[in-house]
Amino acid sequence: MTAYASTHSAALIGDRAHILDIEADAAPGPSGLHLIGIPERSLWPARARIRSAVLNSGIEWPEARVTVSVCPETAPIYDSSADLALTVAFLAVAGHVPPERLARTVFLGELGLNGAIRPVRGVLPAIDAAVQAGLTTVVIPAFFSEITTRVPEATVIPAANLTDVLAWLHRTDSQQEEPADD
Repeated sequence: MTAYASTHSAALIGDRAHILDIEADAAPGPSGLHLIGIPERSLWPARARIRSAVLNSGIEWPEARVTVSVCPETAPIYDSSADLALTVAFLAVAGHVPPERLARTVFLGELGLNGAIRPVRGVLPAIDAAVQAGLTTVVIPAFFSEITTRVPEATVIPAANLTDVLAWLHRTDSQQEEPADD
């Protein structure tokens, strides 16, 4: 188990996307997922989607107290587009994902209870914001796979589900083109 991991997502505010920093920390204690930096009304649905997606993807839930934080907390809403980023950060500190692979990547997508990555609003503005922030690898829902050629400054990885993302994260640098097809 790794003590700390970080990654990124984006929030659409108006017609502009803003990069979110996602941090995760694991500590000994009762098993649980604690989310901070998310508006109260979004906490339970996000936690439920993440837990169900992880378990229904065949991934073992860790025996640790994991805290995942979204920064800045000034984002006015949480619309589930950061579900995938929250989940991969959680899985990194649980030992299921190499944490060094997350630091320079932006993850976009709502998770279905079965682990599917659902479309979200603002994918193109989010990719543009990522590039402007120097984050040139962006994982997006497979629904938007045609976007991969529209932003030449970024490496855009379409993924259909959480299992695809984990397979992509475990590949070596020479294998990083696209996630596995299921």
